[in-house]
Amino acid sequence: MMKTFLGFALAGALGIVFAPNEAAAQSAWRTIHSDARMSVAIDTTRIRVAEEGSYVAFVRWDYATPRRAESRRDYTRLVQQVQIKCSPIRVKRIGASLYSAQGRVVEEVPAVSRRVLANMSWDPPRAGSEGARVYPAVCQALTRRPARA
Repeated sequence: MMKTFLGFALAGALGIVFAPNEAAAQSAWRTIHSDARMSVAIDTTRIRVAEEGSYVAFVRWDYATPRRAESRRDYTRLVQQVQIKCSPIRVKRIGASLYSAQGRVVEEVPAVSRRVLANMSWDPPRAGSEGARVYPAVCQALTRRPARA
């Protein structure tokens, strides 16, 4: 119970750090990729320029068919916070939430601390993966619009 509370407290604190002026803002999701298997959108209200010319963004993946989470529960939506470099494409996954088809939270991966984030490696998308297909579109959307510092 205490561990869960601390996880939510940490995630909330990081949300304030990463988006201090957006606490009451409405999300504005823009679809950047769509095919028969999935639709991917970014929240245009919470894009931030980070150090080293990277961006912090929320990316929403909506799947046409359910997927299985580590908890063995099905989900159809993944909302993840990522830090991304676009040339070449490299990603750090900050946190994520998985949702059922009914919109209920299936699993949460709490946001990592700034210290942990700073020590994480920058991962390239795996060749042939969904990320390899989608992250170029994410980068195109991020570099096309002015982001907030």
